[in-house]
Amino acid sequence: MGLSVSYTCNFNSDARLGEMIEILTEICHTLDWPFQVVADEFPADESKSAEGDIYGIIFTPINCETFSLCFTADRKITDPVFLAFPDLKETNTFDGNIYITVKTQFAGMKVHKIIIEIFKHLIKSGFLEDFKMIDESRYWETGDEELMRSQFKKYNYFMDNMSLALRTIPPAKNESMEDFFERIIKRIEKRNNEK
Repeated sequence: MGLSVSYTCNFNSDARLGEMIEILTEICHTLDWPFQVVADEFPADESKSAEGDIYGIIFTPINCETFSLCFTADRKITDPVFLAFPDLKETNTFDGNIYITVKTQFAGMKVHKIIIEIFKHLIKSGFLEDFKMIDESRYWETGDEELMRSQFKKYNYFMDNMSLALRTIPPAKNESMEDFFERIIKRIEKRNNEK
């Protein structure tokens, strides 16, 4: 739960993975973001790659979850986490595309905006193709910083209220956790609608 982006893409067969990784490592060094290069070059013959081989980079902006720009040998996006937890791959597949979802809420608007600009640059530079993003701040689609600010404010307000409710409202006797959370969410929504 929290403001997130979800994205899917393929790596352009005419682009060099190592070149994209050089750009991203420079950005990570500049911003002091941890990163790890998984592999900087696709195999010359993709049929010789082993199951589970991935190529690309992962990086973690400050106070943010990790972004994966990793790909299988056939240049489709993946996430190293899927190797350890294959069921996650299924739950993150929609319309035949794997989506990587990353919560950016606690990183803040500045980092969120930087992430969006990084993806726009990678697309414009021809590294990523068939790119789709769902941005809960709506900045990706609109470029509207006021809308992004408003969305961050809504999510922060909701998270603050949820945290307070969980600390102060006890579950009813014999109430399931699902019913408890549903009751809290309805209470928060009702309070929001009254404002």
